[in-house]
Formats: sequence, C-alpha cells, structure tokens
Amino acid sequence: MKEYIIEKIENILGCKYEEVKIERPPKDEMGDYSIQCSSLRNDVYKNPVEVAQKLASEFVDDEAYFREIKVMGPYVNFYLNYDEFNKKVIEEIERNPKYGSSNQGKGEALLIEHTSINPNAEPHIGRCRNSLIGDFLSNLYAFTGYDVERHYFINDLGKKIALLVIGVEKYGLKGEDFSSILDVYVKISNEGKENEEIEKQAFLYLERVEGGDEEMIEKFKSITDMCVQGQMRIFDELDIHFDVFTHESDYVYNKYLQNILSRIDEKGRLKTDELGRKYVDLSGYDIPTKEPVLVLTRSNGTSLYPIKDIAYTMHKMELNDQHNFIVLGEDQEVYMMQIAAVMDILGYKAPELISYSYVLLGGDKMSTSAGTVVLITEFIKAVRATLIDEFKKRGAEIDEVKLKTLINACIKFTMLNVS
Repeated sequence: MKEYIIEKIENILGCKYEEVKIERPPKDEMGDYSIQCSSLRNDVYKNPVEVAQKLASEFVDDEAYFREIKVMGPYVNFYLNYDEFNKKVIEEIERNPKYGSSNQGKGEALLIEHTSINPNAEPHIGRCRNSLIGDFLSNLYAFTGYDVERHYFINDLGKKIALLVIGVEKYGLKGEDFSSILDVYVKISNEGKENEEIEKQAFLYLERVEGGDEEMIEKFKSITDMCVQGQMRIFDELDIHFDVFTHESDYVYNKYLQNILSRIDEKGRLKTDELGRKYVDLSGYDIPTKEPVLVLTRSNGTSLYPIKDIAYTMHKMELNDQHNFIVLGEDQEVYMMQIAAVMDILGYKAPELISYSYVLLGGDKMSTSAGTVVLITEFIKAVRATLIDEFKKRGAEIDEVKLKTLINACIKFTMLNVS
C-alpha cells in the first residue's frame, strides 16, 4: 500500500522515493496513512499546505483503495476503503500463498519439537494445546522461508508405559482398539496407588527392557506403536503432522546413555547418592530448586527420563544448533533450566523454550492417569455437532470438506486465542 501511495506522489510532484515519508496517524479519526508535506516542498510549491492540497486534488486512486483523501494543514491523510481493500488482499492471498512473507528464513534450517505426549492414551485438549501452538509456529516459520523440520519424541520406555503393559496383560484391550487404552491405563494407575506390587512389577519390567529382554522389548514396542499410530490419526484430523520421530529406546539399546554418564563423570559432575542413584551436580547454576541436582538413574541402574531427554537434546542440537526450539507447558520451565545446565556442562547449547499455560478443567490441571480429561476426539465431535446445528438453524448447507476445515479453524482459533 505504501508503494502504491508513493508511486502516485512521485508522478504528481516529480520527487524521489526516499523523500516521501508515510506515517501511521496517532488517532483513528486521522485516517490510516498520513504524509507530512514539509519534506516535499520544491521551487514551485514552497508552502507545505499547498503541497498537501495539490496531492489531494491530483491523486488518482485507480484501485479505489481509499474512501477519502483529506488535507489537514500540512498533512494529507488517507482513509482506507476497507471493503475494497480487504477484497483485493484476499484475492492476492488466494493467488499467492506467500503473500506477506518477509522470507527472512530463506536458506536456513529450523528444528522444532512439540507435542511429544506419552504413548499411553488418546490426546486430551490440554496436551493438544502444545500441538496447536507448535504446529502454528512451525507453519509460521515455514511461511517466513525457513526449512522447518518438526520433531516428535516418543517416550516408549518410561514407568507409565510399563504400567500400561501390565494393564494390557491384566485386563486386555477391548477389541484391540486404541480408544480403549485410556480406560486400561486409568484402571491400572488407580490400582497401582493401592497395591505397591504393581509399581514393583513396573520397575522390574523396565529393568528387563533395559537389560535387553527381547520378549519384554516387543511388548513395549507393540503397545507404544499402537498408541502412536492412534494418536497420529487424531492429529491428522487436525491437519497436524510431523517429519521426524525419535524413540527413547534408541538411546538405551545402543548404550548411548552410559556414554553420557561417562562424559558427565569426566567433568567431575556425576555423583551417587545414599540410595545408589546417579545424579548431576548443578552447583553454580542459578536454578530455583531445593537442591542443585538432577537425578539420572534409579538405584537399580535403570534410566530416568532426564538422561534420555539429555541424550535427545544433544542429538537435536547436533542436527541444528542455530534455530532449535521446544514447546512445553510452563510447569517445565525449571526442568528445562536443569537440562540447559547439563547441556552447558557437556559443551552444548540448549534449545530455545517456548512455554505456555495449561487449560484447566473445573479449576484443576488435567490428568490422564486420573481420567480427568476432555479428549480431543470428544471435543471435535462437540464442535462438529454445534456447527451442523448452527447451519441448520440458518437453513444453510455445508459439504464435508468445508465442514472439516471449519471445525479445525474453530478449534485452532479458540485455543490459540487464549494466552
């Protein structure tokens, strides 16, 4: 728009491009664009008011962008005709998908990790908030020219997966269906709170997996594969996709974690507590925790999630140490400070954290293990029913393709509009 105005003024006054100074007026009633004519005076028009009057009288608005061009002292103020302007902008956007892009990232790679939910149930709207934010940022970076790579980290070896394996062994899966996994997980989690033998069994299963027990490895793999495939089908419904999937087990089976422990030990930062657990001494780092430590292993030597996160973070930084982002809930900010400290000890940069607040359900944080969640599939169905009902009330029809697009737009706008 500024180029359009300047080109017209150049033709009227014969001035140079850089001499035309376009400003945004301080008040709406003063228009959308304003030109201070003092800098446009010449030998013929020495009074800026005369310059303003000449511009206003001779400005030919071929495109009908403006509803009014008004002289206010030494200023010419332009008032947009928004109906015509918006129409032309929409036409240009439809013609050119890159309309408005600065292309600032052209030729540069960018890595972003988001979502990475536990493969133990359907995603709920709290976790999906991460996905929507991460997907929006991924698309935005791609729009500005970056070669974006979307990463997803699969926790296929944690305690929650061990509990799920036990639950499936004990209760089975209704129809071998992914949608029944949440019920099994909630049931075994609640039972584990009352029966400590369940937790002992979970730790035993983890020990067997990390020890290379092929039968147990296959059980873990089978259930996590089913979960991830089911989760991806749901994300496909929201048009959210990923480029690279990495499993925690990738770092366990190849002894990569032991190498990390050795490297931390070489830095003099690896310690062992009275229970036999190994931890990183984070003394000297300004992190708001009770003690400056990050525990990496259980007393039986099996790995805790921090060391696997460290391994994965190292891998990501080796892929891209210039533009590297991770999307997490605000409750992970301190934890990421701990991970960043370990990365510094090992001589690595850390990803840039993008954090967000959680969605609350009746004032409480959602919990998969407690079953206090609103599943994204239920949310999609509710939005669909609401939209269909609204179209019926208006006596209008909508085809399935457009309805799906509208469902996604409603969900994404609503959730991204909440800070």
